Amino acid sequence: MTADLTLFEMVMLLCFGGSWPFAIAKTIRTKEVSGASPLFYALILTGYLCGIIHKLETNPNFVLVFYVLNAAMVATQLVLLTHYRAQKSEPSRDHSQSRIAAHRIRRRPLRHSVRATQISVTDTGRLG
Repeated sequence: MTADLTLFEMVMLLCFGGSWPFAIAKTIRTKEVSGASPLFYALILTGYLCGIIHKLETNPNFVLVFYVLNAAMVATQLVLLTHYRAQKSEPSRDHSQSRIAAHRIRRRPLRHSVRATQISVTDTGRLG
């Protein structure tokens, strides 16, 4: 029965760990961390660390590798989160970038108002 539990534990860890590389890649690519919670990642990391300790104390086997890999990926995501949040909170010293961004904002086309896109119906019931 222990082998069955080890297999299911390994599959569980593979399923959980399958999403972390995509999340890490997206964070690195977009450098966007809004909506992410450091507390959330810290709780997940704590869970993986507790799993590692449990494995080491009770039945150290190959599944321990999956706990360590998952914990490392969550720790990486937590480091990226704190890094990009710290970068975002630092005041920008290069004002030329902010002027460029302001220029881009002003050059965006205005959105059409709802009234301009509505079709009006005349009193006779025909479209006009």
